[in-house]
Amino acid sequence: MDRKKAKTDIYMMLFFIILSLVLLFWVIPTQIKVTAMMEVESFTPKSFPQLIASGLLLVSVIGFVKSLIVYWKLGVCGERETAEKRTAGQWREALFPYVIFALIVIYGLLFKCFGIIPATIIVPPIILWCLRCRKWQMYAIFYAFTAIIYLLFTKILLVPIR
Repeated sequence: MDRKKAKTDIYMMLFFIILSLVLLFWVIPTQIKVTAMMEVESFTPKSFPQLIASGLLLVSVIGFVKSLIVYWKLGVCGERETAEKRTAGQWREALFPYVIFALIVIYGLLFKCFGIIPATIIVPPIILWCLRCRKWQMYAIFYAFTAIIYLLFTKILLVPIR
């Protein structure tokens, strides 16, 4: 493991520590109401979410300490970080997951505003193109599958999809 990876792990563990603390002390108490009668029981509606958030906090703290130790050991050994210039291909590769995530968010927004048909016509082909899928058959298979699912839900199962 190099120092750069250890530093990234430190930041990720800090993020998860903060997330679990927010869950434990703000989200769970404000979103899950427990009456006085429920408090008598040993297992309340808050018990499982608090157990999960506490587990996340414990694992995050252990990971944070481990990453700090690794980062410190690599610093003592004399390995220093060097700033390196990234090429256009490296930037493209680094930003690729964020582009796909943004396209998924755009799909969700289009779905909410205009419905399934416009969202499905616009965004998935862009995602396939970003994935460097150049075969027209894949696009045709995608649209056929989408049409079958749409017809199945709207005509057979009678689930209203706008």
